[in-house]
Amino acid sequence: MIETLRIALRIFVPRGQRLKWVGLVALSLAVAAAEMVTAYLIFRVLEVATSTGVDTERIGLPLGFEMGLVSLLVIAGAAFVGRGLLALFNAYAQSLVVQNAGAAISSLVHRRYLQAPYRFHLLRSSSESVRTVLWSVDAATLNALNPIVTIVSQGLIMGALVALLFAIAPLLSLVTVVVLGVTLVGILVFVQPRLGRLGKLSEDTVKGLLGTVRDSFDSVRDIKAYRAESYFDLQFRRHRNVLARLRTTKSLLEEVPSSGLEFVVVLGLLVLVGLSQGDAISDYVPILGAFAYATLRIMPSLTKVVSAVNRIKFGHQAVKNVEHDLASAVPAETAPEPEVAASAGELFRETLQLCKVTFAYPDSDRVALDGIDLDVARGEMLAIVGESGSGKSTLVDVVLGLLEPDSGRILLDGSDSLPAGWHRHVGVVSQNVVLLDASLRDNVAFGLGRRADDDRVRVALERAQLGEWLAKLPDGLDSMVGESGKLVSGGERQRVAIARSLYRDPDLLILDEATSALDGATEAALIESLRALSSHLTTIIVSHRAAPIRAADRVAMLEDGRVTGVGTFDELLATDHGFRNLVGVPDDGAGS
Repeated sequence: MIETLRIALRIFVPRGQRLKWVGLVALSLAVAAAEMVTAYLIFRVLEVATSTGVDTERIGLPLGFEMGLVSLLVIAGAAFVGRGLLALFNAYAQSLVVQNAGAAISSLVHRRYLQAPYRFHLLRSSSESVRTVLWSVDAATLNALNPIVTIVSQGLIMGALVALLFAIAPLLSLVTVVVLGVTLVGILVFVQPRLGRLGKLSEDTVKGLLGTVRDSFDSVRDIKAYRAESYFDLQFRRHRNVLARLRTTKSLLEEVPSSGLEFVVVLGLLVLVGLSQGDAISDYVPILGAFAYATLRIMPSLTKVVSAVNRIKFGHQAVKNVEHDLASAVPAETAPEPEVAASAGELFRETLQLCKVTFAYPDSDRVALDGIDLDVARGEMLAIVGESGSGKSTLVDVVLGLLEPDSGRILLDGSDSLPAGWHRHVGVVSQNVVLLDASLRDNVAFGLGRRADDDRVRVALERAQLGEWLAKLPDGLDSMVGESGKLVSGGERQRVAIARSLYRDPDLLILDEATSALDGATEAALIESLRALSSHLTTIIVSHRAAPIRAADRVAMLEDGRVTGVGTFDELLATDHGFRNLVGVPDDGAGS
């Protein structure tokens, strides 16, 4: 538990944010003081009310104060009301600070994910990331940070009331503390290990549940086509039912401390009343009243403290998950402000060169790129072709800067120093297009929000062969495309993604199977539109279709991570047997 507390405090209470937490402690001290004052005033009222021969007009109080019984009753009532209002404000302040801290950490984890190197996301399940940023941070907030606040605030209240009881009846208070302490230790020994195991099982179950939900909705077309509804329904119900059982068991274990402590306290009061029967009961009324009031105030606090201690054990795994992801999702670089722009052509003016570039994925027994040597001239349209697994997508990711080569260099005009804001000069369109559930404008001016330029959006759509389509939309740029673009066709999705890249007027455009859903005429028109930009636009096309390959100035053939040939379409057709097979041209026996 100590480790969980240490990690949670380091995560949720950074150095620059500690003043507000000091303020919470000060507020809790004020509530504890109000509880002590109220309990003392009630004790004095009972003492005066049950004593004979006491001057009710001159009741002595600490610090030399004296007052009448009526005034004492009024002050006691006012103290009780004030204590309640102060406790209510304290609860609100605690909730506000804790929830804001949880929101800040959730945002930090999400930001770290977005800024983490691309390799981090390749090696990680998306359901695991979703679990951490949504579930684990909330679980850590609820089961670690909030319990810390509860232990401090309620501990101060209990300490103040116990100190008062020791001042009134030392021996009885000592016996009470010992009995409750032994009971509490026994309860924690029984409950805590079980809650720890439940916490880990809950984290694993939520990960499986989120993965099933993601797969169900992402694969709904295939699910309907193959009538696989029952399988995914079974997987969801299995994870959800396990989570329900875990939560039920957790609720039961959390009730054990409250029931056990209440039993011991009530039994103790009954014994105390029984022992007092041989004496005048009036002699014990003030003490019994003070203990009854203190117990009434202490028991909820004690129950909250024990519950908080147990929740910390339950939340251990969630805290560890958040700590791990904050450490592992280290930002690749500090993202520059999106308003900073750079002129076209700043990326490179003559050539982009790959020199002996090698790359292997972690835990892979083969090299994805093996000593790649390739150059691309400014304004050129280069096609990259090869069988599946030949390294085309890896090469694209290396050129984009998403993956860092294990060896070799990427040179821009002979320099391997990337210019500031270089990524703004690069556009990429993948075969698997991801559109936002937002307007057409927001999808083209991706990530710019209200800073979108409508004129530039329309120009980009025109270049992507969507001008006529846009003119027919009733809502124009405000038209919604639906979740993942489900309200538009596959070809329209790809062209919207192409318009997204062209909106930024890139210096380098990479189309990774980006025309696979287009008909021949649209594909040809799109390529001609890109050719019209060749004065400043360099295009790399990854494709298996003959039309864009034929249109390219040069073609690079990849096999097993190596460049086996570079030339025009006709040159490779004449010399490369693998290329002929790839583009579907019968082999007449010529060439190598």
